[in-house]
Amino acid sequence: MSDPDQLAREALRLLGPAPENWVPPRDSFDHNVLIVGGGQGGSAFAYALRRAGIGGVSVIDAAPDATQAGVWLTRARMHKLRTVKNLVGPELGVTALGFQAWYEARHGSEAYAALDRIPRTDWAAYLDWFRRFLDIEVRYGTQLTEIAPHEGAAVPGLAVQLVVNGQARTETTRKLALARSLHAAHRRVRRRTGGIALSRRWPAVQREGPGHRPVAGCDPRLQPGRLCHRRRTPGRPAEHAARHPGRGAAHRRGPVPGRPRPA
Repeated sequence: MSDPDQLAREALRLLGPAPENWVPPRDSFDHNVLIVGGGQGGSAFAYALRRAGIGGVSVIDAAPDATQAGVWLTRARMHKLRTVKNLVGPELGVTALGFQAWYEARHGSEAYAALDRIPRTDWAAYLDWFRRFLDIEVRYGTQLTEIAPHEGAAVPGLAVQLVVNGQARTETTRKLALARSLHAAHRRVRRRTGGIALSRRWPAVQREGPGHRPVAGCDPRLQPGRLCHRRRTPGRPAEHAARHPGRGAAHRRGPVPGRPRPA
């Protein structure tokens, strides 16, 4: 195929242009939605919001450029993805924008049929193409350091502290989407330093809802801005709360201190 993007271009033509922004503007906000992370999750969010007619969306990533964003070309060690090759990606049901169409347009249908799993570097190349082809702009070199309520606004929102190329700045957004990685949010919030800090202007949170139970053993003196939650894992969260008063219950991996390892 002389133009490997011909099928994708035709699919977008038939799909039609994205709806115009229907969200009423608010002078006190820089963004309607700020997406943190320009990888596969952030790209999917940005594309989905555009097709839903939501404008004022900005994507940021702490990496200095696209080649160092995400894990696929930096920290990931596997040669192939561990998921099946036909798993739905960021294309939102438009198969011409999916990995299979992208790969076959460049290597042929027989080459795709021969794959058992998607090569890691090919997945990184596909995500890079997905962003460029759909004009998803990512502000690289921009790190989120703190999230706080946006006080004084007519509607609820957030004030976020950013470090942009080494310079601190504050921006405001009505909604925030954390798309940094599958486990990054839990891991960062649990750490006392580093990552994203919750403003102390927020009260302590006891999380409930599907997959969570009211937290037993949370110290009422729990520091503002800290999360106290537990999943349905018998024993361990309560033990953690008892051993660390004021820090809440958190997920943990590995054996609990004082508990013998299984034989």
